[in-house]
Amino acid sequence: MKTFILLSMMTLCGFLVAYGQTFSDVNAGLENMGRSDVAWGDFDNDNDLDLLISGIAGYDGSDDFKSILYRNDEGVFVDIEAGLPGIANCHNEWGDVDGDGDLDIIMIGGNPGNVLYLFENDNGIFTEMETNLPSVGKDGVVRWEDFDRDGDLDLFLGAYYTTDVFRNGGDGVFTAIGAGFPSMNSCMADWGDYDNDGDADLIICGNDGAGGFCDIYRNDDGAFVGLAQPFLGLFAGEANFVDIDSDGDLDVFMSGYNETLTPHAKMYINDIGFFFELPAGVTSMALGAVTFGDMDNDGDMDLFMSGNVAGCGNLGAIIYRNDNGSFYTHNAPITGIVRADGEWGDFDNDGDMDLVVTGFTGSSVPYTRLFRNELGDNTYTVNNPPAIVENMDAVITNNDVILKWDSSTDDHTGTESISYNVYLGNLSATGNFVSPNAIITSGKRLIAEVGNAGMKTEYAVNNLPPGDYYWSVQAIDQSFVPSAFSDEGYFSIVGTGIQQETQENIGVFPNPATDFIVLNGDASADISIYDLAGKQVAEHFNVSAGDKIYVNNLNGGLYILKVIQGSSIQEIKFLKH
Repeated sequence: MKTFILLSMMTLCGFLVAYGQTFSDVNAGLENMGRSDVAWGDFDNDNDLDLLISGIAGYDGSDDFKSILYRNDEGVFVDIEAGLPGIANCHNEWGDVDGDGDLDIIMIGGNPGNVLYLFENDNGIFTEMETNLPSVGKDGVVRWEDFDRDGDLDLFLGAYYTTDVFRNGGDGVFTAIGAGFPSMNSCMADWGDYDNDGDADLIICGNDGAGGFCDIYRNDDGAFVGLAQPFLGLFAGEANFVDIDSDGDLDVFMSGYNETLTPHAKMYINDIGFFFELPAGVTSMALGAVTFGDMDNDGDMDLFMSGNVAGCGNLGAIIYRNDNGSFYTHNAPITGIVRADGEWGDFDNDGDMDLVVTGFTGSSVPYTRLFRNELGDNTYTVNNPPAIVENMDAVITNNDVILKWDSSTDDHTGTESISYNVYLGNLSATGNFVSPNAIITSGKRLIAEVGNAGMKTEYAVNNLPPGDYYWSVQAIDQSFVPSAFSDEGYFSIVGTGIQQETQENIGVFPNPATDFIVLNGDASADISIYDLAGKQVAEHFNVSAGDKIYVNNLNGGLYILKVIQGSSIQEIKFLKH
């Protein structure tokens, strides 16, 4: 079991103050909006974060719907007049849906009815794609993820009692898989591999018509199985998979209303796939943001929350510093907002996480602000990708593997705040066991997020079937700029069931082999060759030292040579090119 020491902390309705001020409003000239959404993403591939904002630019209840895409020009935000439709009560998500190396955008919300738009990015020109996705977007959520590990982005869509995963078939065509999730409104969801088996699971929360609902759905080869976790059912907030305690598995943090419309904030710690609640120590809120980022460059995930505060009707907007799994309020001059959103991102490439927030104030005034983190030098510089990761290693125990590597370095982001992104497949340069949501050949990310390994320099995958595996890792900085993937590594999970005994005087050469292998040693032997699935593919009797054993008819890959000399048995691995 995991042990936590949670220190007591003061919670108030409204704005809390603790520690010295480290954030300042940069007066970025962004459009004030409410019932709004913000999304960082480098749409023009120049290694800095651009910004999309959607919402209502007038008073709450007006029809002044807007969507503005700002290009980041060395820290100055320029409206590119992209022609995107205005929406509110919305959620926008960047993702390279067509795999061409740049970020496209999906937008859901109200205008004033339910709408869904998918826009293709063609060198900074956004063109609406025809799509068969349902227009059910108001008060909903969309999340990209390659759930079936076939190399393209699929979509979770939860809005207005439509709740399903849609498989990407290309050219804007998506197929609902019929996952069997409850129908919900005011939905909250997030992808994450909570059980470390290499595929993306889902947490889904929302209003199922009878009140709040929340559960994790385990991804079993593309089928989703509900776990009936002991979560409080919440809606109209956010739910996140996040490694709160920095132990290498994903915990859960959520906020929102329960069935009596009381705001709550809940933290559930992952203990080998089972979740137990610990006091979050934060102010309960709903109708606002929950977003995590490492604001102080110490390697753990800090928190920003906003929304309607429980108990006294005030609004909150609070930064919390994560210190060993406990949260402490951190001073920032942010006005309390509701119907709100916020996102961390290093807009000025100075090596620390800045924060953009948006929503309505208590007097229904639209509000959007960009707060600079004063930890860095606040000087915009050209951002180079992190260094390519080195010294990869795979530590195998039975059918489990821990992939390890050395920390990367970056010209802006501190070592502790670099995240890492892994692919794993049973064919070279594929992610059919762990998808990187990236183009493997170039390293270009398909989404604007931290990597799937978080800020740890290891990644565990459990219960792998016997076989030959290929993997690599890339580093990602705080502007979500990736390095290339490292040179590919490989390992094998052996499942022949053969008892192995060591005979140090026996070996084979050449290894790797192309046409043949030769046994060396001091006696003849019987030879059997197995593939990594345990199937015998060749057999030879009375083979003497120096004899050629032809393997040119075998497919490329790793094989196991079983050498029998009397009562002695030895296994030798060799690679066939």
